[in-house]
Amino acid sequence: ARVGVVQFNNKTKTAASGESLRDQLVAMLTNDGVDAIGLNASSPSEAVIEAQAKQCAYILYTDIATLKAPSAGKKIGGMFGRATGIGSADSGKAEVRLDYRLVPTGSTSATVQSSANAKEETQEATLASAIEDVARAVASAVSR
Repeated sequence: ARVGVVQFNNKTKTAASGESLRDQLVAMLTNDGVDAIGLNASSPSEAVIEAQAKQCAYILYTDIATLKAPSAGKKIGGMFGRATGIGSADSGKAEVRLDYRLVPTGSTSATVQSSANAKEETQEATLASAIEDVARAVASAVSR
């Protein structure tokens, strides 16, 4: 079943490229054996039309619900804090929450609706980790 992946909807104030994140997700889905293609639609109704034209069985919508960059103060405290034993292990990490839903083309109810959370050293690593979780969940849902 082909999955049309809509550009990420960034609901945060932190800048992130929805298009490159979508391309990353399409690549990970493809690696997981899913026939995935990027959709360029900007609205759900356009996405359905484009997905039907590209013979997609599903449309994957992804929202960046939370995106926090690691704070510089925490990073410094983190480095010296670890050396001195002060500070939490979690300080200075980037955080992300991706809300996603996999909707059969032509339907309004999602087959899968969930969130992927990640905390890593950098914003890029955090996003990549969360995108990987989304890809795994979608791949298992589509192959059922």
